[in-house]
Amino acid sequence: MAAVYTKKESDGIHIRSMLIAMVVMVLVMLVVTVLSARNVKARYIEMSKASAGYIHTRDLIDELQDASDYLTERARVFVMTGEINQARDYVKELKETRRRENSIKGLSEALENEYNVAMLLQKALDESNRLCVQELHAMALVASAKDYDPVLLPEEVTSVRLGEHEISMTPEEKQQKAMELVFGSNYMLSKIAITAMRKRASNEAQSETYAHHEESTRGLWIAITTQRTCVVLLVLGTIFICVFLYLLVARPIHEFVESIKKQEKIKVSGAYEFRYLARTYNRIYDLNMENKTELIYKAEHDPLTHLLNRG
Repeated sequence: MAAVYTKKESDGIHIRSMLIAMVVMVLVMLVVTVLSARNVKARYIEMSKASAGYIHTRDLIDELQDASDYLTERARVFVMTGEINQARDYVKELKETRRRENSIKGLSEALENEYNVAMLLQKALDESNRLCVQELHAMALVASAKDYDPVLLPEEVTSVRLGEHEISMTPEEKQQKAMELVFGSNYMLSKIAITAMRKRASNEAQSETYAHHEESTRGLWIAITTQRTCVVLLVLGTIFICVFLYLLVARPIHEFVESIKKQEKIKVSGAYEFRYLARTYNRIYDLNMENKTELIYKAEHDPLTHLLNRG
C-alpha cells in the first residue's frame, strides 16, 4: 500500500526542474536573439560598405572621364583663344591634381580582383596620355603662332619640340594645324575609344559591385527575418512560461486557499510539491473528519451499550 501511495505521489513536475527548464529556455532564446541582433548589425555594416563601394566605384570611373574631358576642354580653349591661364590649368590638372591617375589607383584598390576592369581602365588612361601629348603639341603650336614669351607658359608646353616644317609655318598655318590636332577626326576617334573603354569598365565594375550589394542586401533581409523570428519565439516563450506558472503554481495556490477557507479537501493539481501538499493536507483532513465523526458518535451513544443517548 505504501509503495502504491509513493508512486502516486511521485507524479507531477517538480518546481525546481520546471524553473531550471524555464531559465535554460529563456537563456537560450536570449542568446539566440542577441546573436541574431549582432548578425543583423554585421549584415547592415556589410551592406553599407557594399553600397558605399558601389557609389565610390561609379564616382571614380566618372572622375576618370571628367578629368580626361577637362584636359580636352582646357587644350581646346587655349588653341581657340590663346588664354595662357587655360594652359596653366591644363598642366596643373596633368601634373598636380592628377585625377585620372588617382581614379585608376582608387579603382585598382577597390576592384583588386577585377583584372579585366583594370586592364580596360589602363588602356583608357594610356590613350588619354597619348592625347595629352597631342594636346601639348597643339598648345605649343599656338604659343609659337602667337609668339608668347616662354616665361609665361608652363614648362610642359615650352619643352615641346616642333618640327622644322612646323617652325617654318605661318601663324595661321600653325593655328590651323593646332585646331586639327584637337578637333580633327583622329582626335575624336580617340576620344570615342576612351569613352567606350570607360563605359565597358564602368558596366563591368558596377555589375560586380552591384552583385555584391544585392548579396549583402539578401543577407541583411535573412538576418532581419531571423531576428524577428527569434523575437516572436521569445515572446511566445514568455507567454508559455507565464501560462505554465499559472497552471502549475498560481492557480493551485489560489485553489488551496479557497478550499482551506471552505474547510474542504484540496484538489490535487499543479506541480509535484503542490500535489504532495494537497495529498498530505487531505490525509490530515480525512483523519480529522474520522476523529470528529468518532467523537460525535461517542457523544451521542452509550459507551457500553452503544445505544443512542436520549435527551
